Amino acid sequence: MKKILNGLEYNVIIFICGVMLAMYVFGMILHDILIGVDISNAEAGITVFPLGTVMAAFTLLIMIYFTGATSMCRRFGLLVSIGATRKEFFADRLFNNVVATTIYAVVLVIMARIETSFLCSKWAGYSFEFDLWQMITWKSILLSCVVTICIPMLFGSLILHFGKAGFWVMWVVYMIGCIGMSKGKEIAKPFIGFAKSNEILIGLAVVFISLIAILISWLIVRKESVKL
Repeated sequence: MKKILNGLEYNVIIFICGVMLAMYVFGMILHDILIGVDISNAEAGITVFPLGTVMAAFTLLIMIYFTGATSMCRRFGLLVSIGATRKEFFADRLFNNVVATTIYAVVLVIMARIETSFLCSKWAGYSFEFDLWQMITWKSILLSCVVTICIPMLFGSLILHFGKAGFWVMWVVYMIGCIGMSKGKEIAKPFIGFAKSNEILIGLAVVFISLIAILISWLIVRKESVKL
C-alpha cells in the first residue's frame, strides 16, 4: 500500500514533459518562420519573443489544470477502493503535485534560458518584445509553483464531487480566460504598477488563496464517496 500511495506518477510526468518539449520546438520553429516573413516583407519595428517557452508554458497549464484534475478523480477511485484512507489519498495527491510541479518548473526554466540565448545569438540585431528570462525570479517561480500545486487540487475535488457539471464549469471559465487573453495587456495594465510596488502583498494574497483552495479541496475529499 505504501508503495502505491508514495509512488510518483512517472508516466504522467514524462508524458507532460514530452508534450511541452514538442510544443517548445514547434513554437521556436514557428517564431523563426514569422520573423522570416516579416523580414522578407520589410516590416518596420520587428521584435523577437520567446514563443517556444510561452507555448510550452500554456500547454503545461492546460494539461495540469484539466488532465491533472481529471486524473485525480481516477486515482481517488483506485486508491480508496483498495483500502486507502482519504487522508492517505490526499497526502499522495499533494506529494505527487509538489514533485511534478518542481520538475515542470525546472524544465521551463531550462527552456527559457536556452531560447533566450538562442534569440540573442541568432537575432542579435532585433530587440525583444518582452524578455521572459528577466521575469523569471525565485519569487515568481515559487509563487507559480504554489498556485500550480494547490489550484488543480481544488478543481479536481470539484470534478470529483460534482462530476460533469464541475468539469463544464471549469471549461467555461477556461474559455472566458482564453477570449480575454486577446485584451490581456489592456486588462492587466492598471494592475502592473500596483503589483510592482506591492510584491509582498501580492505574494501573501497568492499564498492565502492557494491555502484556502487546499483547505476546500480537503473538506470535499474527506466526505467524498467512491463512485463506481
